[in-house]
Amino acid sequence: MTFAELEHLYYDNGMHDLISLPVLMNQEHTGYVLLVGARAAADPLMRVIAQLAMEGAVNVLDAGNHFDVYRAARLARLQAKPVYELLERIQLARVFNACQLTEALRSFRNQNCALVVMGGMVLFEDEAIGTRRMQFFLQQYLAMLSDMAAARPVLVGIKPGARLQQHPWRLVFERAAQVYEIDPPMARMDWQPGLFDLPTAQERPFYG
Repeated sequence: MTFAELEHLYYDNGMHDLISLPVLMNQEHTGYVLLVGARAAADPLMRVIAQLAMEGAVNVLDAGNHFDVYRAARLARLQAKPVYELLERIQLARVFNACQLTEALRSFRNQNCALVVMGGMVLFEDEAIGTRRMQFFLQQYLAMLSDMAAARPVLVGIKPGARLQQHPWRLVFERAAQVYEIDPPMARMDWQPGLFDLPTAQERPFYG
């Protein structure tokens, strides 16, 4: 499947059911959309960011060092789009603790373009800030996400983990309008190339 078919790209719950981009971005603004996947669903999020930037401005909040500028450039070239023009439309903020996360989110509050958050929940597992401060920042973060999602598309990617089933971390699920679990295609464990043969595209396993 090519990047040009992004509107029909996403697979849900490992069943490869397709989720359209308008559905994924929740254009009715009933709340933020949550993607749960490996590396905080960084691969599908990068595709979404690139597609949005082809059409206009997009805010990106990277809380796990997931944003890959080279991947964004490659996706632009696949669509024969000017790379620098696409990158200039992406307003990126990288954060490394819960306080920075809420401050960066607050700085995006008065903008009207789509918001994509890559990671974030892991920052609320930092025991150094103390339980009470962690819960304070988490409540602030989720409240701002919900407020912003009432006015524009907000997409949040997180990685799965046992702690997310506990209070207060599970609130990120409870307050989401939609939740998708994104699982990559499984590699074929029985695949083995011939001694002198190069594998075809169909035979080659997926390692993404």
